[in-house]
Amino acid sequence: MSILLVDSNRDASDRTDALELGADDVLDPGTPASEVAARILAVATRRAGYAGPVLNIGPLRVSLSERKVWWGAAQVKMSPAQYTIFEKLCLNAPHAVSKHLIMGELYGIDEGGEERTIDVFVATLRSRLANAGAPRTLIETIRGRGYRLADVTPEDDQMSLPFDMPVEDFGIPAQISDVA
Repeated sequence: MSILLVDSNRDASDRTDALELGADDVLDPGTPASEVAARILAVATRRAGYAGPVLNIGPLRVSLSERKVWWGAAQVKMSPAQYTIFEKLCLNAPHAVSKHLIMGELYGIDEGGEERTIDVFVATLRSRLANAGAPRTLIETIRGRGYRLADVTPEDDQMSLPFDMPVEDFGIPAQISDVA
């Protein structure tokens, strides 16, 4: 059971005592409703052991909140830019993602950068994934369109979510199912 205490006493020692006796958080009565809601959600997710949405596609696992990727039991080390590209490919699978869209994700809509840079990032991603045991063909080049994640095991696509939250709450397409 979670305990969120609302206390008008401003004495720090009383708040400390409440926390030491097991309260999860102590708020004063003037706390805005949006902050109270955020604190309730934080306490509830901590209690549930929720680590955030995780995308599972066959042996591929992507923790969207931790920005980490595993192939089977092996964690795939990626730079922030490589992760951004890979996440975009995973969330748009099986559709191709254009180099222009990837450039926008990495550098902003109007910012520059060479499209060849994306080719280098993807080549490095393929190598890192292969080192973890993934096939080098996991990221496919679609000539004239960009890149896409290859079909690993499409019937196993699923999104792991806390509680019974709708997938749309996370900005994820609805065709990915939610699994508690």
